[in-house]
Amino acid sequence: MKTNFETDRGAGACAWPIRASVSDDLRAVRRAATGVRHATEDAVSEAVLNIRRHPLRTVGIATLVGTLAGVVVGFGVGWSARRPA
Repeated sequence: MKTNFETDRGAGACAWPIRASVSDDLRAVRRAATGVRHATEDAVSEAVLNIRRHPLRTVGIATLVGTLAGVVVGFGVGWSARRPA
């Protein structure tokens, strides 16, 4: 079965190494994407399990992270507003 690439570009003598390389790279990218998807699904399911096991600790950590982010953003905005242009 010929792909669109093969029918559009022809089967020249110099085309097959490039086509093989692109095909190998495409397989590698698909394997990497599948691995990332599986790792993400595992991380999400583990996070859900930890939240169910320790809800108060999760709320405390979320509050701490939100407060810290607000302080950093507030400090940065205040500092940049005071700087002369």
